Order: sequence, then C-alpha cells, then structure tokens
Amino acid sequence: MKQYIHKQLDAVLNVGFAPSKATQGFQKVGHDEYIEGLQDWLRNHQGLWTVQPNLSTLQSLKDRGVDFKVDFPSSPSYVAVFQVKSHGDLSDKEFSSKLWQQIGQSGSYKFDQLYIILCGDLTNPSHYQKVNGFVATVEQGDYPWITIISPRQAWQLYSSFNQPVDLDKVRGRLTVSVSEFLMKLNRSQELHNPHSILANLEKLYVPPAQYPAIRETLKTKGFVVIVGDPQLGKTYTAINLLYEYYLQGYEPHWVLARNVFKSGDETPIQEVYHNQGLEDVFSLERFIRPNHILYLEDPFGSASKQDLELVNEKNLFKVTLLLDIYKSRSSDDTPPPKIVVTSRSAIFRQALKLQPELEKNAIWLRVGDNGEESGDDKDKVSYSFSERVQLAEKYEHLYQPTWLKETSAEAIEKLEYILSLAISTLWTPHSLQIFFQRSTNITLDKQENLEQCITESLNIAEAFAKEIALLPLSEQLVFVIIYLINFQKANRKPWQSQFSEFSGYERYIALIQTLDEDEEVGHLAWQEVIENYPGIIELIEGSKDNWPNPTFIRFRHPVYENAVSKFLSNNPVVLDRIFARIPALLQTTPGTHLARNLIGLVRHWHHADPAKEAKIFTSFLNSNDVTLLTELAKVYAVAVPFVRDVVKSAIRQLVSHPLARGHYNPIRTTFIETAHQLIDMPMDQRCEILLTGLDNGSFLTGLGTYRPYDLVCRHYNEVTEEAREHLKHHLNQSDATQVAARSLANYFDHLPKELQEYTENLATTTTFSSYLPHKELISGLILGFGRFNNDARHLIRVLSNSQDFKTRAYLASALVLIYDQLDEELLDLWHHLAHEDISPVAVAAASRIIELKTQGIRLEMLKNNNLPDFTWQCARSSDQFIRAAMLTVLLDNRKEGHKSDPLVETLIKELIHDDAEVVRAATLYHLLTKTELQSEFPGRLDALTMDDTAYAQLSKLIVYTNQAPDVTQALSNEVETIRDTDSKFLHNALVFHISVQSSFLSSSWQTWLTEQLEHGDPETVAIIQSSKQLHNTQRKSRPIFEPDWFLDYANGVDTIWCQPKRNTFQTSTGYWVSVSKVDELNLVFHMRQQFPDYLEC
Repeated sequence: MKQYIHKQLDAVLNVGFAPSKATQGFQKVGHDEYIEGLQDWLRNHQGLWTVQPNLSTLQSLKDRGVDFKVDFPSSPSYVAVFQVKSHGDLSDKEFSSKLWQQIGQSGSYKFDQLYIILCGDLTNPSHYQKVNGFVATVEQGDYPWITIISPRQAWQLYSSFNQPVDLDKVRGRLTVSVSEFLMKLNRSQELHNPHSILANLEKLYVPPAQYPAIRETLKTKGFVVIVGDPQLGKTYTAINLLYEYYLQGYEPHWVLARNVFKSGDETPIQEVYHNQGLEDVFSLERFIRPNHILYLEDPFGSASKQDLELVNEKNLFKVTLLLDIYKSRSSDDTPPPKIVVTSRSAIFRQALKLQPELEKNAIWLRVGDNGEESGDDKDKVSYSFSERVQLAEKYEHLYQPTWLKETSAEAIEKLEYILSLAISTLWTPHSLQIFFQRSTNITLDKQENLEQCITESLNIAEAFAKEIALLPLSEQLVFVIIYLINFQKANRKPWQSQFSEFSGYERYIALIQTLDEDEEVGHLAWQEVIENYPGIIELIEGSKDNWPNPTFIRFRHPVYENAVSKFLSNNPVVLDRIFARIPALLQTTPGTHLARNLIGLVRHWHHADPAKEAKIFTSFLNSNDVTLLTELAKVYAVAVPFVRDVVKSAIRQLVSHPLARGHYNPIRTTFIETAHQLIDMPMDQRCEILLTGLDNGSFLTGLGTYRPYDLVCRHYNEVTEEAREHLKHHLNQSDATQVAARSLANYFDHLPKELQEYTENLATTTTFSSYLPHKELISGLILGFGRFNNDARHLIRVLSNSQDFKTRAYLASALVLIYDQLDEELLDLWHHLAHEDISPVAVAAASRIIELKTQGIRLEMLKNNNLPDFTWQCARSSDQFIRAAMLTVLLDNRKEGHKSDPLVETLIKELIHDDAEVVRAATLYHLLTKTELQSEFPGRLDALTMDDTAYAQLSKLIVYTNQAPDVTQALSNEVETIRDTDSKFLHNALVFHISVQSSFLSSSWQTWLTEQLEHGDPETVAIIQSSKQLHNTQRKSRPIFEPDWFLDYANGVDTIWCQPKRNTFQTSTGYWVSVSKVDELNLVFHMRQQFPDYLEC
C-alpha cells in the first residue's frame, strides 16, 4: 500500500516541465503562497486517493526542515513531508549548507518521504549552479527518501494550481507498462516529453516485414542481429523486443556500444567502441543470465569511413564470446537469457568476414518503395507503402502538425497530395518521423515549404547543418560540444580525448569563457538547446529529473552527428574562433582539460588549410605541457592511416620534442604503443613511424619501446634495409641493449648469424648491470618458447649458470610460466634452481606457480559443464601445484558460515592433510589466515613445518596479520628463527616484504621494525632502509633501478612492488588487459593458455 500511495503522490506532483525562462516568475512568488497553493492542489485530488490524506501545516517544525506534512492513515500509514525553498532561499549564499542542516534536522520527525521543492530562477547562473549541485549530491548519494521537485517542475505545478483537476490524466501517469519499462532503461525523462517515440512506443511502433523472423530467431536461438541501413528503425525494433520480453517478466538492459557498466553500478565507465578488453566483454556478462534480455547497440561501430577501416581482427567486438556465455547459462529449468544486437549493413558485412558464424543469427531489414507482397518475409521490403501509411497516421497523431488541421475541400486535396508525396518519397520510418516533426508549424498554404521539408527529410544531415548555421554562436557551440565529446566518461572515438572531471554544463561554460563570450548568454543558450531539441538530443544517465545538466547526453541518431560534422566543415569561422583562442589559453592555463579535449578537432584539421593545422600544432608544441602532448600523441598515432603527409611530419616533430626525451617518457611511449596497433599499415610505413620514435633522446625501458624492435626482429627478412640499420645502430647504444634484448631472444630464430652471436654474448656477459639485459633475454625466451631450436634453448642453460643470483632467480620464476611445457632436462634445471640454488626462488617460483594454477582452475570452473568431475580430477591430480591451487579455490568458494556440498568437504579434508611440500605450504597459509579452519582441523597447524616452500605462501600472509593478530608474534619469531638458519635469503625476503608493507600492517609489526632498525644486524638494517627508499620512490611514480642490490633483489622476491608503471597487452581475439609491468609474463602465458592465438608482443 505504501508503494502505491507514493506512486499516486508522485503522479499528482509531476505535471510536466515549464521552460527555464518561466522560472523567472518565482521572483514574485512567496514561500507561504506556494505552500497554500500546493495544499489546495493536493486536497483537490480527493477523488484519486485510495486513502484520504490529512494535511497539517507545521509552522513550529520549520526549524527542523519541514513546512507541512501529508498523512495517509492506511495500514500501515504513509507520511510525506514537504520543504519549500523559495527564490529568496536560493539567493542566500549559505543555501546549500542550510538546506543540508535542515535535512538533517528533519530526521527527528518520522516520515516515509521528504519532498524538497526548489523555487529557483534557472536563468540566474547562481541559482542554476546551486540547484544543480544539490541535485547532483542527492543523486550520487544514498537518499532514496528524498524526492526533488525541480524549478521547472515546480513552476509547471504552480501554474496548475488554478486549473481544473484532470483525474483521468493523473491516472494515465499511474500506468505501469511503458513508464516503468523506461525507468528500467534509465530513460524516465522520456515520460516528460510528449513527442518522445520511446514514451509512445505502444502507440507508434509499426513492425517491419521481417519482425516475425526476428522474433522467432530470438525465441529459438536466444540471439538475433538486426541489420539494416540507416533510419530503418533497427533501434526502435530492438526496444520493442525488449518491451515485449519485459511484459513477460524479463529484466531489460540497453547498453550503448560506447559504454559498458561496472558490476553493481549503472554508470558508464569504459569505452567499448574499439579495442575492447577482457573486463569490457565480461562486464556485460552480468546481463546474460536467466530471465534477462540484453540489447547491445551497434557494437561493431557506425558506418563512418574511419570505423570501416578500423574493423579488423584486433579491434572487432567479440559478440561470439557473449554467445559462449549465453550457451553456458541456458537451461530448460529457467527462462533463458536473450541477446539483441543491431548493426549497420556496411559495418556488419565487414564484421562477417571475421565472425562468419553471426550470419545464421542475422535478419536484414530492407529499404525500398515497395516489395514483393508474397514469399519469405525476410526478402520483403521492410516498410511497404501500406505500412508507411500506418506510420504516417501515427506520426500525424503524435505531432498534430498545423497543415493537417485544414478541413476545406481544397485543403483536403492538398493534404492528400502532400501525404502521398511524403509516403512515396520517404521510405524509412525515421525519415517520415523527421518530416512530421519538422513540419509541425508549417501551414498548408505554404505548400512549397512542405515539399521542401519532404526533400530535406531525405537528407536530414544537410538540412540540420543549415539550421544550426542560423543559430547564435553560443547555441552552435552547444551542438559542437555534444558532437566532439558527447559528455561521456570515456572516449567516444579513438581520436577524441578523454576527460571526466567536469559536468557537461561546466565544459560548455568553460568553452564560452575561452571564447570571451558572455557567460550568462551562454547559460541561456545551453538551456534553449537542451529544452528546444528533445527530439534530437537525448538525456540518459543521471538525468531522471530532466535537468539541463545530465551526466550523459548524446544525439538520438547518428544522422545528427553527421549534421554537426557538415556544419563544421561548411562554417570554418566557428573552428577559427576556437583555434584562435587556443594559444592564449595554453599560455594562461597550461594543462587545462578544455585544451586537451579540443584536440578532438583534429578530425577537422585534416580537411582544413595545412598552414592552419601547422599553426595550431605549433601552439600545442609550444605549450610545454607533457599531459597535453601525450594526448596529442594518442590522437596523431591513431590518425596516421587516415591523414595526409603533413600529419606524419607532425609526428616526427612530436617525438623529437625536448619533452619527449628521457626514461619512461609518456609522450613517445604512448605514441609508439598506439601506432604499433596499426597492423594493417604497409610494413615500410610502420617501420618508418615506429623507428622515428627511437631516433632522438634515450629510451631506457617501457613496453612501447620493445615494439619497434619486435617488429624488425620478427620480420627481419621483410623490413626495409633502413630499418635493419636502425636496429644495428641502436644495439651499439648501451641504454638500448636491455630494451632490444627481449626482442632478440623472442625472435632469435629469425635473426642473421651476426645478431644471434650478439645475443649469445649478451647472455654470457656478467657485469654489475647485466641483470637487466638478462631479465629481458629471459622474457623473450619465455615468450618464444615452443618454437625455438636447440641454439635458442641453449641460452636458457647459459643464463641458469649466471654468476648473478638475481638472473638465476628471475629465470626460475619465469620458467614457472611454461612449467607444463618443460622437457626433462629443463625441468631438472628448474628444480635445481628452486631447491638448491641460494636465491629467492622458493618465494618467487612456488608462489607464482600456485597463483597461475589457481587462476586457470577458476576460469575453467566457470565454463566447465561437468564441474564435479573436474573438481575431483584437480583435487586428485598427480601435480601437487594443481592440488594446492584446488585447495585455495575450494576454500575461497566456501559460503560464509556454511559448509559446501559433501564432495567438496571431503576433498578439502583430503587436501589439508596432504603431505606434499607445496600443498603443505598452501595449507599453512590457509590455516593461518582462516582461523575457523584451525578449530575444524585441530593439531594440523602444529604438524606443519615452516620449510622454504611454506614461506612462499607465508610472504603473502604478512599483510593479513591485521585480521589475524594472534599469529603476529609467532610470525615475527619465525622470521628471527630463519635468520639463524641457512635460509638467509628467505629471511631477507621476508624482512623486505614486512618493511614495504609496514604502513598497512598492525602496530606490533611497526614496533618490530623499529626494534630491528635499532638493534638488528647491519644487513637487516640495510634491507629496511632500502625498502623505505623504494616505497618513497614508488609514491613519486618514478622507475626504480637503483644500484642497491636489495632493490634489484625485490624483483626476484616479490614482483609486485618494483615497478608501479602499468601497461597493456593485447590478444588477436580483441582482448585488452592492464597488468603491472614486472608481472607481464604471468599475463602472457595465462592468456596463451586460454587463447592459443595470442598475438606476439
């Protein structure tokens, strides 16, 4: 009952939205006047209420945040309280703090819902910002008990106080079907737009001829791709499918191709337009479950030239992966998940070349004047003449154009002519809709205007571009801003820059200020565009109250994006105004977000005067802003295949810029990484571009710098002679040796004899600084393992005998990644390193192999249909690393406070009593971190030996001692014990680990470290001091290669802390994953196990 009363109250209060200008009227409306009118309005709806309310003015409670209350004496009772904030209240400088204070005070009064009515003047920028700030805070916080009535709603409601009450209209707002459906899709603001095609879905939708086939495909196969040319109604058809399934009890999800949603959060956070990552695909996974239907809009991209050229194996969205998830989650016991995808014809034809299996699920919409009236529905024209007549009738009722209201005989003849001309000329639902929408205010006597409107509806992009050109500059800039950045929290397209710290309104106002325009004029222009173009601009996320400042805004159809693009191309004066201000802006506010996002205009520079482009580019270079130049590097790198030679020249200037030199430089690294993705470029062009990035300045390390060497080494016989000379030239530079080492080893078999000899000499060299090249050699050998000849494998044996223990430690740790592929000789070599060599291998090797096996088991369990058998096989495996990993998985999957099924419990018991060395290590770790296991398996902890392998797990345990304080002292005693044994290196490793993590550990560990610094042996003191230096260096985000062996020692002991830099790896299946740089090999081989076609780094 409470929920229904709440709906009734909302329906009475939400009577629509007034224009922002109308809110100026609140200057003359007093606080008490509004309250009295509102109370009368509520009393006048007595015929609506299921339970008649009692209204009470509570003047004595004003100081507690309540003006009056409405009490519904139902069972249980429902109480709503109201707080009205007048024009004067919003003019108060302390408005926000006072309002939140009153909200806090209102908590002393028992109520179900607090309605806050804001009577502010939205034409006043100060009021606008205050209202917007308050609304944003409420929406972002956890305040479901607060309902805000915005100034536009409040004025529309005030204007209704003296109007007759229309109870039927209010009851109409109480209908649950479409309105609740749109709320599910975060499109509730559509309900306030009387011309919204979404809100009028039931009245407007006319299915295409292929609809039965689409519906049947979705029903029987669970997945359908709706393909067609622009404006054929693909999206509208998909939404209608969602609505049909919603009425059957399905949970609908509409995901734009540009965004995915973090699990448990409805905020768009990441780009899925191109270069999708594992997290992108699997974040959609939560929508693919029984009784859910997912609509994925245009996942392959739009039909722009750039999108068509970018459709290739490496960046095509893998819809087939969603199908795999669908198959694994379909059963006969529950309603199966459903997936709907839309795609433009041109893009889908390209996608089919790479995912041909999609063809069997594709239904093509077809455009034409008329089609076959018999035969297969799939072959018919989607909207024949008769169906377009239906559409025209529906749009006539929706828009009620002036020219259709004439009733004379002469007028009827003209009407029939115009209607016949429109239906015969306009073959798609969208073009018909545009005609009726744009002709709303045209009278019938302006027949030539109606005919022109029909012609313009055929090419709406051209017509709308002309319409924008007639608007004031401030309003033109609103469309430009929406077009360039779309106000998303992620990049919309590769050449557009990202920023996420400003709201859409703030970004627009910043641009107005940049152009020296009047801020108040810009403020009104923003509102004019947002309010006057609801059929073109769609407010989605965070705009449930239809504020002119949504967190997500877009054009309703790509045709409007094309229109703004045409407008910019046809009106260079607008770009000139922006360009002219960029140099001054960069001088006054270097690093501004606005300037970085203006780089998005690069797509228009390519059609402009080269001299103009050079001038703007020079202004960016002269800004000396590393962040700005890094953004520019991304833009130019991606733009290379599509632009003229002047851009390639600019690239050379960019990477040779003084700020693009030095170690880990983000400008050149970003450029090289991005440019390397352009695998479709001719080889000579790729070599030229990539190697340009190495010509100037020194490059110490960085994943991006490996890529030019990878390219040349992998294709040594194909690349230009110039590229080969580049490689040899760089090998003569000492700082390039370690960077090139990985590529030399990875593609050893591709190299000529002289470079193979160079690589072998590098492996046998042992100097103070040899560890870093050795580390890269090992990385390359591991990456290329499986295709090497005996000469390359010989390098592994050479490195295992290195006099540098850090080299041996890293080799043993890396060999873990190919543990299952090692032959008998190399397996013996690894066991020698792991158990006999005095190095941190026991920590590095054993710990990493258990982690790797654990990840593999978890992934396999997600997709394995015979889970009990798989679990049994892992738990009884002859490989003790797999058994240790299985124990970890079984214990982690246990429900909190509950036992698992008997099979799992049996296996847990077996594994905890397993005496294999590695399984004992895992058991020790779990017994110490999960105290409930100690009572479940009494005595087992005492029976375990703190051997070397156990400490591989114990090193991770340190960070858990806050949750298990009772073992803290025991652990510190064990560390002391180890120091007095032969496990000197393990002692050093644990001391280092404790010291680096000290800020996260309990106070007893802090005390222990202090005691060690004061009374410990010199070596322990040196380790602690070095770890502190490492920790401080990390916080400054600088590379860490100091000439102190304790720092390098950490590379072998714990590969998490040494380098805070983040990098990305890519597979040819289109996945992207971010990983810490030192742990990159873990990822490579994990991905290779899951995806054999892993693209070589």
